[in-house]
Amino acid sequence: MLNTIVHDSPVEVRLTILTWNVLGIVARAAKIGVS
Repeated sequence: MLNTIVHDSPVEVRLTILTWNVLGIVARAAKIGVS
């Protein structure tokens, strides 16, 4: 479902989703690094 949203979205929306995905990965990595 997310793939469909991304595919049909304009570039700005795609970049926003990508940014949030990266931030989520970084946050998870930081959490693992801290503990």
